[in-house]
Amino acid sequence: MDEWDLENVDPNQQVGARHHTVPAFHLRRFANSQNQLWVRDRRYPMPGLRKESDLAIRDFYTFQNIHGEPDGRMEQVLQRVEGNAASALRRVTSSVTWGRPITPEDKTDLCIFTAFQYVRGLRKRREIERAASP
Repeated sequence: MDEWDLENVDPNQQVGARHHTVPAFHLRRFANSQNQLWVRDRRYPMPGLRKESDLAIRDFYTFQNIHGEPDGRMEQVLQRVEGNAASALRRVTSSVTWGRPITPEDKTDLCIFTAFQYVRGLRKRREIERAASP
């Protein structure tokens, strides 16, 4: 499958899945040995340790398609983008390959990942929903 061709992908595949606004592979880099991270949530006065899995939101990237049905294809695109970026980040930060010029493919993967990160958070989602509402 071409990573941007979603015509032949099952739209029901990721419906009901839990999604992270910051990819789990990136969160794990900052987690302790119990897979916990220090989190500051604006709803609670004190920061604290939370499991990485508890930071996911159910159906965050599921949308309603033109037929009014839940559609999980955005998560499938994000999985591909994140997978490519994770591989590129491993190569760029590896002690074996450190200092070597970054390949054009890795640059592209990291740029696409950065662009997706910019528009995938809660705040940006609220802005898009507000702009789309009548």
